[in-house]
Amino acid sequence: RTDLPQRPEGRVEPAAARESSRCMQLQWGEVQVLTPEHLLSACHGLGIRDARFLLDGPEVPILDGSAAPFARAMVESGLTEGAPQEPLHLDTPVAVVDGSSMILCRPAPTFSATYVAHYPHPLVGTQVYEYGSDTDYLSQIAPARTFGFLEEVEALRAQGLIMGGSLECAVVVMPDHFSTPLRFPDELVRHKVLDLLGDLAVLGRPLAAHVIAVRTSHRLHVRLLHALAERMTLCGRPA
Repeated sequence: RTDLPQRPEGRVEPAAARESSRCMQLQWGEVQVLTPEHLLSACHGLGIRDARFLLDGPEVPILDGSAAPFARAMVESGLTEGAPQEPLHLDTPVAVVDGSSMILCRPAPTFSATYVAHYPHPLVGTQVYEYGSDTDYLSQIAPARTFGFLEEVEALRAQGLIMGGSLECAVVVMPDHFSTPLRFPDELVRHKVLDLLGDLAVLGRPLAAHVIAVRTSHRLHVRLLHALAERMTLCGRPA
């Protein structure tokens, strides 16, 4: 945080993650960073595990609402291959549940994810996306933008929030149309995958598991991070 005295630094790890329904929050004492999930998703998707970011404020810029600007900048700047990290292998499944929302991590040789999104809206309904080693993150996930429903946007603005938001940085689901043309027919579930990857990047190491996520939130992702961190500690490996 270059905007604060002594330019305090914080390590991205599960212990710093705080529960929130609308974004990932990282906190080290009084120092906080909000909405790092798109930036961290680009790291996850490109296989970046060693990076240092300088922020001049408490919130990572939303840009166009996707991870594409971050991912493109990282690729264009040049990436250096580092030493491989040992993935976290699970000996038994790990699950967190909150009502109708659920994340299950099943032991697997490599990472993959299945996301099920469901919204009771005629334009959305149920969408499913399978993410695996053959998925091209840069073209298939990174461009998917954040989204919200009209009633949510109006409620947040009434509270004085997201005043800097615009139709250039999000997809708003109207009663009978989207606020902007979609980049993918299933852009909404792709963005949920994008967020999931960004939050899992907080783990700090690759995860060898098949992650099945159903109607999740950042809050549930943080609970999963804490459960996985506890598993790493039990295995004798510091989280």
